Amino acid sequence: MRSSRFAELGYCVNILSNSGYDTWPNPDAIDYKDVNFLQPGAFSAEQEMITKFEGVVLPSTGDPKKIMTTVVFARTPYPFFGKRELVEAMVDAGLAYMDGPVYRITAANTQVLFDADVNNALWETLGVDYPGPVKIGFPNPARSSGGRITTGYALTCADGDGCQYAVTPEQMEDPFFQNYLVQLIRNAAQVPGRDDSLAFCLNFFDQDSNPTPLIVAGESCYAQWWNKLTENQKTRNADANVAIYPEILVVNQFPLIPLDAIGKQFADTVANDDVIRQILSESGLQAGSYNNPPVDVAPWIDADAKYQVVSDPLPQVMSKIKQIIRDYDEGKFGQ
Repeated sequence: MRSSRFAELGYCVNILSNSGYDTWPNPDAIDYKDVNFLQPGAFSAEQEMITKFEGVVLPSTGDPKKIMTTVVFARTPYPFFGKRELVEAMVDAGLAYMDGPVYRITAANTQVLFDADVNNALWETLGVDYPGPVKIGFPNPARSSGGRITTGYALTCADGDGCQYAVTPEQMEDPFFQNYLVQLIRNAAQVPGRDDSLAFCLNFFDQDSNPTPLIVAGESCYAQWWNKLTENQKTRNADANVAIYPEILVVNQFPLIPLDAIGKQFADTVANDDVIRQILSESGLQAGSYNNPPVDVAPWIDADAKYQVVSDPLPQVMSKIKQIIRDYDEGKFGQ
């Protein structure tokens, strides 16, 4: 697609979308000749690309393409999103709380949520007046950057120490951590579109109900969904989906990776042009060096949250996660 907002300002930017670097541009005929820059969903993408292609030079049948640098151009928080009925029931039960217009959850209760998911606990067991078992949706970590961020965060809860320490390669060799991950995957697998972070959360926001009524997703995804609604749809959907912000909020970084001189020029423009920064703000990217929170999208989006930038799992951890997911898909953990 072409970015119309950039075009209005005299910038010609053709955006080619894909789901995961493993499939881009084509797994059978990889060729970056028409690509000037990459905008992946995770800061670790540069190292992933270097590992995949055994260096900074990328396959190209045209002019040479190579990874030149990485520029962080924005960040987005990753809160829980729930259907309003569930969120209000969580507040009534003391699992979440209101701080002005903002819904929050403590680290201890975040631990309670993930543990309840893994142990197939019912919502009513947590004192929440909502039917069915606790299930938390998130994208597939083997295929999506959003899934890697969410999984890396969820696995910090496995050691029972308040969801604060990154999981280590040694822990991922432990059957307890492996089974924790498998159970998270098993419950999250019911959410449609989970191989694509954006499709996953847009599908959730579009549905009046969902077999997994609580997800972890980027705030920017909510803003993109909201901005595409008609005025009538906004009126109807204004209160349908609500974010619950952990007191210390995980934040994903969006990098820009130029592959040639044109891409480098665009990266410099993004870093130094106030108008471009405003476009990024309008897209709902919060907490970046150049961005403002999209408070016009929803009154409960928290402009004053305390943020911690959470990197993707270590490469050794990610390799193990992918192996476990493959084993799960092949039925080695049971279904």
